[in-house]
Amino acid sequence: MRSPRSQDLFRPLMEQLAELLAWKASSAFEAVVLERDSNPR
Repeated sequence: MRSPRSQDLFRPLMEQLAELLAWKASSAFEAVVLERDSNPR
């Protein structure tokens, strides 16, 4: 059985990882939109 202390250490790490993934996704989406705007077909 795991101690709740390790879970308390793990939770902020997961939140940080989720935040990083969200930022990466939004920045990648922004780059795609900017690229599409600069190269109209």
